[in-house]
Amino acid sequence: ALLRYGVWFWLGASMQALILHYDRLVVGSFFGENALGIYVQAHLFAQIPTGAVSHTLMGVTGAVYARFQNDKDRLSAAFRRTQRLIVRAIVPITVILAMEGRELVTLLVGERWVELVPVLRWLIIYSLCRPIIEDINALLFGIGETRVTAQISVVQGICILVAAPLLTQIWGVRGTALGMDVMAGLGLLLATRAASRHVDISWTKTLLPPLVAVSIAVVIRVQLSTIIGDFSMVISVLAGTIVLSLLYVGILLALERAVLLDDLKSFMDAYRQKSRPSGKGVFPG
Repeated sequence: ALLRYGVWFWLGASMQALILHYDRLVVGSFFGENALGIYVQAHLFAQIPTGAVSHTLMGVTGAVYARFQNDKDRLSAAFRRTQRLIVRAIVPITVILAMEGRELVTLLVGERWVELVPVLRWLIIYSLCRPIIEDINALLFGIGETRVTAQISVVQGICILVAAPLLTQIWGVRGTALGMDVMAGLGLLLATRAASRHVDISWTKTLLPPLVAVSIAVVIRVQLSTIIGDFSMVISVLAGTIVLSLLYVGILLALERAVLLDDLKSFMDAYRQKSRPSGKGVFPG
């Protein structure tokens, strides 16, 4: 059993390496070092939601999923809370990257890198999907379903092997980014189906509130563009980010205040107690 676990773990890790790096190989092969440099920088920006959100939660959720693998109700509650927190955090971060991308890139890495902004915007679906998929992988690992995670990674690997060069030939570097979106979207579909076999979760309730909140926030933010755009670049970026964030949080609280605050409280309790041997009442509820 341990050997089988190790084989599937190795296969999944190998395919993840392919998924994370093959697109760069395609861009470098087709267009050379300059285009590759732009694409790599865009890819780094696209991974900000993953680094800011899912990697923070992984220190807590992996142990929680393993602890409750034989208790479907608690496992489902923990997974629902985690997914709600992830989606509610990554949606505004991703939208801010898309809307304020040119100014953020100019301020952070210099004006000579502004060519990466269109590529970054094409990577938005990948940027949204990856943190959700990573948490589902943590769930499946925690309950011992390494074979399923490996199978999903294999399908994603085959997808990117075909889609990346094909779409790159048609649309250039943006086509490579689109290939990553297709691969991530397929992976999300397969991962959510796999998770639903082990936990009870309503994806509509998980995804709809933050999407509604950010849509309204974006509309209002766009209406304020003429006012915010009159300031210097630094002030404009800060003002735009703060306005969008406050609008998003305010609308989200209006839609689901009790649920959101309860989820945050449960996560903080779990984070404080993650090193303790007993976790009764922590995170699930």
